[in-house]
Amino acid sequence: MKVYYLTDKKERQKALAAGGYYTQDYIPCLLDSAGISGEALAPEDTDRVQPGDAVFAPEGAPLPPCRKITYPAAAEKTEGVKAEFELSGTKVYLVVPLRGEPVKKAADSLSFGFDLPGQLWFAGDGWPREPENFFVGRIPDASPLGKNNIAREPYNTALIRLVAGTLLEWGFAAAAPLPPQNGSLPDFGFMVSGDDDCCSRDINLEAAGVMNRLGLPYHINAMAAQGTAFCIDKADFEECARLGTETALHLDLSAVPADPRGETVRQKKLFEKTFGADPVTNCNHCLIQIHDCEEALLGFEDAGVIADNSKNGETNPEDINAFDMTGYGFGFMHPRYTVTKEGRVIGCMEIPQNYYEPRIGGKYGTDTGKLKNYFETGKKYMAVCQFFIHPHYLCSNNEHSAWSVKALEYALEYFKGKNVWITTTNRLALWWKQRGESVIKREGNVIVADAKAPLVLLLPPGAKAEENGSSLPAGKTDAGLPYIAIEKPGLHRIALKEA
Repeated sequence: MKVYYLTDKKERQKALAAGGYYTQDYIPCLLDSAGISGEALAPEDTDRVQPGDAVFAPEGAPLPPCRKITYPAAAEKTEGVKAEFELSGTKVYLVVPLRGEPVKKAADSLSFGFDLPGQLWFAGDGWPREPENFFVGRIPDASPLGKNNIAREPYNTALIRLVAGTLLEWGFAAAAPLPPQNGSLPDFGFMVSGDDDCCSRDINLEAAGVMNRLGLPYHINAMAAQGTAFCIDKADFEECARLGTETALHLDLSAVPADPRGETVRQKKLFEKTFGADPVTNCNHCLIQIHDCEEALLGFEDAGVIADNSKNGETNPEDINAFDMTGYGFGFMHPRYTVTKEGRVIGCMEIPQNYYEPRIGGKYGTDTGKLKNYFETGKKYMAVCQFFIHPHYLCSNNEHSAWSVKALEYALEYFKGKNVWITTTNRLALWWKQRGESVIKREGNVIVADAKAPLVLLLPPGAKAEENGSSLPAGKTDAGLPYIAIEKPGLHRIALKEA
């Protein structure tokens, strides 16, 4: 049993020549999000497809008898929401045309009335727009929903979950979007990050101390103002690390350089020279976006940064400094990759930023409903929840400190009795990259997993698993799906048995 995605070089050339997109090129990114291994399939090779295989293909593509996931090929990318529909209680915003019933599912087929890979690609990338209340464009301005819609759930992640669930029903296995913890699948993950805005070393160190006393790791993005110098030195970097705070890059493009890709590489090299370490990830100062998503991520790829955490999901267009903001404008809750227009997967992922500056107290009130709902959404989608809190809003000389700490204390109280993966932005990025490098295949009744990192392997409904007589931790998700916890990377062969 194999998962294929149709790749037609002639159709790609035709789409590009017409100024459009060959959206089949996004399928590898979809499969990475779903945790499923797939292979490209040329039209002349479709005779190797077997009835138990699954193929992603534009509707009408000639295929032998098999399981099919199909959709119309839109090819064009035009701004604006084209349609909305409900998917199991989640409102999905489509940025591609809807042509008929949104979703149809049968025993051996899953069909969409819209270009599924085009939707995930275009909505996830967004559209850069002219700034309204800032001197340069910002990533939140690029939300595919514009400023009139607020997504309360990650609508693109919901689509991917549907695809992954269908492939599991068809007998395939998938890597869960969370690693095993204590031999089981976590309820969700949690991390706290913030930008230092090149304020002062005292702020970074005090914030690291506050988080240390709370018993939480922290992540600070360090900025070299105008690309010249950081406010901390290597000794401060190491002291933060001792306190459990990692430091990454806070790219400053506020000078609006003519060559942002080159400036990205230069500031990353400055980080390495200053601290003797790889930043691993980045978040842009003021979430500035000079060019489109593809160009920005190519700059990080050039620099060797593996993840960007700048994709803020919700902002207030009237106040770019509005706090206690949560939403999913670009539709994702998990890390995502994207592709160039020519179809190459870019080697820098995006980690969405879905909760900006949570607060309890003062003008923000004491209602914890928004925070609770955020964690419940994280559990629903097996996702990592992120609090984005700047270091200066954790310090004693700022009135926001108490309100930020109250939100963190609420989180810690909420986590009691739950299995929560406490992580950091860098750790998530490194693990997600290794998850995507893992290969999971089914050979008869055996799942073969070449795991490059600890994985939770989701199995087909009703399956039992034994791994060559040795015992791997097993369990079931809240939805009743069986899983195996692979805690050590390596090659694993897991024999499936009927329940």
